[in-house]
Amino acid sequence: MKRIESKFKESFYESLVRGVTGVSPDVLQLMEEALAEEKSSPAKGMLEAMLKNVELAQKLKKGVCQSPGIPCIYVRCGPEMARIDVQKISRESIMRATREGYLRPSIVHPLTRKNTGDNSGARHTQF
Repeated sequence: MKRIESKFKESFYESLVRGVTGVSPDVLQLMEEALAEEKSSPAKGMLEAMLKNVELAQKLKKGVCQSPGIPCIYVRCGPEMARIDVQKISRESIMRATREGYLRPSIVHPLTRKNTGDNSGARHTQF
């Protein structure tokens, strides 16, 4: 069981990082096609900057966007995962990704506005 949990934990974290440091190939292709078809110089400049940003984010392992929002996670597991604490692993992964600079620590308590600094705000990883 420990091996499955360890593998899930690392895969989950890597997926989280990949999700904020890149864009899917289809989106990248659409951005490149838009650049090729764009006539407006300001719009072309913006698309070029966006494509360069994606390239640098992937190369430097940095977020594509400075504020990627609140993680929204859906996990579908088979029976072998029944004894793994998916909620705990996702919470720890989000906190780790925040500490390592992939996620901006912007989640605050809705009433007190207290910021934990690691996106572990109350009830943000409830299932």
